[in-house]
Amino acid sequence: MKKDQKEKINQMSLSELEKELAKESQALAKLVIDKGLAKIKNVHQLGQAKKRLAVIKTKITEKKLAKKQKNSND
Repeated sequence: MKKDQKEKINQMSLSELEKELAKESQALAKLVIDKGLAKIKNVHQLGQAKKRLAVIKTKITEKKLAKKQKNSND
């Protein structure tokens, strides 16, 4: 994942991240189906899609924990 893509993810709000997660999950499912049907030429796309999902899920968790911690400090 490129640095500018990670920065874009860092700047997203929690709701935007959840929408992006849904979109990326659908894209990954489509890639898995296409791989099974031998429609994709670059099988490394699967690994890249999984990494994007992992980064997004991590950011969602970080933001939720930061929000929870901020609320508990108040």
